Amino acid sequence: MCICLFGLASGSINLKGQTAGTAQDVSRHIVTSGETLYQLSRKFGVTQEQIIALNPGLTAQNLRVGQEVLIPVKGQGSKVTHRVQKKETLWSISQAYGVTLEELVAANPQTQVAGFELKDGDTLAIPLRSGTGAEEKAAVGYNVLRLGVVLPFKSGGAEAGRCTEFFRGFLMAVEEVKNQGKDVLLYVYNEPAGAGFDSLLPRLKQHPVQMIVGPLYPAHFDKMAAFCKDNDIKCLVPFSSKVDAVYSTPELFLLNAPDRSKAENAVTLMQNVFKPAQTKVVLLPTADSDERTFVAQVRQRLLEKGYVITELPANYTQSQVLNGLDNNKLTLFLPTSSSRASAIKVFNELKQVRAALPDSKMAVLGYTEWLDLANEYQNDLFAIDTYVLSNHYYNAYDAATRKFEQTYASWFHQPLLQVSPRMALLGYDAGKYIMGGLLQYGDHFGIQDITVPHYQSAIRFVRSDGVSGGYVNGNILFIHYRTDRTIEKLEMQ
Repeated sequence: MCICLFGLASGSINLKGQTAGTAQDVSRHIVTSGETLYQLSRKFGVTQEQIIALNPGLTAQNLRVGQEVLIPVKGQGSKVTHRVQKKETLWSISQAYGVTLEELVAANPQTQVAGFELKDGDTLAIPLRSGTGAEEKAAVGYNVLRLGVVLPFKSGGAEAGRCTEFFRGFLMAVEEVKNQGKDVLLYVYNEPAGAGFDSLLPRLKQHPVQMIVGPLYPAHFDKMAAFCKDNDIKCLVPFSSKVDAVYSTPELFLLNAPDRSKAENAVTLMQNVFKPAQTKVVLLPTADSDERTFVAQVRQRLLEKGYVITELPANYTQSQVLNGLDNNKLTLFLPTSSSRASAIKVFNELKQVRAALPDSKMAVLGYTEWLDLANEYQNDLFAIDTYVLSNHYYNAYDAATRKFEQTYASWFHQPLLQVSPRMALLGYDAGKYIMGGLLQYGDHFGIQDITVPHYQSAIRFVRSDGVSGGYVNGNILFIHYRTDRTIEKLEMQ
């Protein structure tokens, strides 16, 4: 099915040796209003990765007016040197400089020797990437958008209902873009559950598109990734985070970050909210432990950041929970499961702790799934000072959100599904973001640096591996249910 919708101040100085053991020339630049990381790379004729390598921690999202940024002088060496600090690891250093662990190890043969241990004061060569011909071209937005949607609209049941509502929200975003005078061609395909997907792929070539939204079924992820890579088509996977191909396919974009990316984002946000010197983290093992991989990755990263972490035994007692409290720090409890049963168990246990020691400084870190329990267990969330980690937040009392829901009901003659996240809002937010990025950046959508108003899901794509893979949504936030019975949203800056 094809739906065709048509609408009518900087200064720099030359410096030497900013890092130990290098003679690379760099210059200083003060960021002015409106400048982005991409614009700086084009202005100085270097890649974004080279700028990030000289400014660990810098991203397209945290670049600020007035900030001083080191810029490599074009034509100089391809490596800088890093002096290892206490508690740093090869992985954390690779992440800081925006290179893969494999690239860092390859640039430092000593790390491949049996028995090698990284020590405080060691020096490592950090490889800087040269830009490709494609990267050196200026980004040019598309004049006409050609989008494909591949979702199981005819499968029946809950998944078809959710996909349909997501698509309706997407259509509402398309209508707004069309009303701004932009042309949109939309090609919509039903995603078959079985082998029929193979016969669908050739049909996608009949109407070349710039981006495909979908698929839903995990069995189709690798096939769609290979198809998009072979045909230079971008692909937005809207629902799943378990798409391994994202680490090797630059055409892939995930709205939901995989565990290892989510863990890194979570720790960055935790550092902003819970300072290491003022926080003790206590892991609460649960029977199902469906978040054990995520928790293990968070634990490792927190240890690298200097946090004190303890883990209670599998069959811990109430007295062990009480003994886990720190009188001088905030005790932050982290369960190893996001399930409903585990959440209720944690609610009951920590309410008892609060009752026994009402003046104790304690909080709990919960999961997105806990938002589904908010109506039924809101009092419990408030009582134990809960921080729910999520990439979306639905505010039913927001005036703009209520107006959107009214418009949706007027268009489609039914209310939104009572699910989390709200599918129509997700479809709208995703649609506005990707269309805005394609209109501004075209083929270079991956370097997007745009701000788009949203109802529920803020989106900020970052490289899945720092350099060469696909992209994942790097936006993350805490929904904080405070003990004073107010709710606040804390976002990563």
